[in-house]
Amino acid sequence: MNISGNGRVAVAALADGTLRWYGMADGRELLALFLHNDRKRWVAWTPSGYYGASAGAEDIIGWHINNGKEKAADFYPLSRFRTTYYRPDVIARILDTADEGEAIRLADAESGRRKQETSVQKMLPPLVEILSPADNAGVSSSRISLRYSVRTPTGEPVTSVKALIDGRPASAERGLQILPKDKPLEMEVSIPERDCEVSIIAENRFSASEPATIRLRWRGDPKGEGFVIKPKLYLLSIGVSQYEDPALRLDFPGKDAQDFAEAMKRQKEL
Repeated sequence: MNISGNGRVAVAALADGTLRWYGMADGRELLALFLHNDRKRWVAWTPSGYYGASAGAEDIIGWHINNGKEKAADFYPLSRFRTTYYRPDVIARILDTADEGEAIRLADAESGRRKQETSVQKMLPPLVEILSPADNAGVSSSRISLRYSVRTPTGEPVTSVKALIDGRPASAERGLQILPKDKPLEMEVSIPERDCEVSIIAENRFSASEPATIRLRWRGDPKGEGFVIKPKLYLLSIGVSQYEDPALRLDFPGKDAQDFAEAMKRQKEL
């Protein structure tokens, strides 16, 4: 443990791998920080759930919701609530104010944001489970039927259900179907004639579910001797010229980005 120079805040290193800051006046927790052992990812959050994080770190921690003694608990990563709770501006003010409410008020006043009134418990996303095919199942048709279930912990209506193939939107014959409770839903999708991952995501008005994902193994007829399915490479090339620090501003980043994209295009037939 240690105490800040101004005597307002104490910081402690805890056995769960976090650093936590507490107000000296009342002992209330102000801020928690988790540093991943890969030395790249970190997450800092307040007791109310406002957070800041490095790239790729939003799924390290989240909300654990108990469902009683007879049911498994649900876990919702922070990324499911990014729109509302990703607030690095609040995190930056916590230790200066030593008061979460005041840090939120100052951050909202500077950004013009309205005060958040909806609690996490009311914003929980749907939960999806793929019932069939099973994970690692073999398939021999490019049209498959996905049977799945959707659970809504808050009772908030599901607004859409989407299928993804290898992380990209799939063409589906049927979308969301409203069926009696406890009966599975069904969706037909087209898949490539190769091994692939198929996912389903359900959304409500607040957020989207974690993807329910299965791996399918292609067992159909081969396309012929020497036939190879080439992967696709998607490229987003961006050049940034304007920075807050004038010393960092560049003259030709747009041209560099375009030249790089053209160089990649010339290799597409290789």
